[in-house]
Amino acid sequence: MNDSSRALVLAAILALGASLPIAAIAQTHPLPQAVLSRGRVDRTPLDPIGRSRHNVFGTIVSLATPRLVLRTRTGRLLAVDATTALRKGSFSAPLFAGKIVLVGGLFDGRRVLHALTITRITRLDAATPPDT
Repeated sequence: MNDSSRALVLAAILALGASLPIAAIAQTHPLPQAVLSRGRVDRTPLDPIGRSRHNVFGTIVSLATPRLVLRTRTGRLLAVDATTALRKGSFSAPLFAGKIVLVGGLFDGRRVLHALTITRITRLDAATPPDT
């Protein structure tokens, strides 16, 4: 086999490989995602972020597990029910009064935020994204 034949075979292999729909396979059969949580693997699907989920930044004013009160950037007090976040282990430990957190969750009819995640952050300033 001469050099031109080898080059032709290599070009054919590369062209065939480039034409395979690898990206389509990855999109139709996504790998299952596992979330490590407090030493165990939680295989429940992640909660979608959409119009019904809210992200609120604030400072913990009072903490009486599983309830806490946040003071938002506007100075408003917000009641948070952290039962789900604590049960799933989806929080940054330790949580105590005076710490700044990002709470992701769902509001109920009484305007209580039911936390799915609670994440401690270092500071709350102009660079912090707006609440959603």
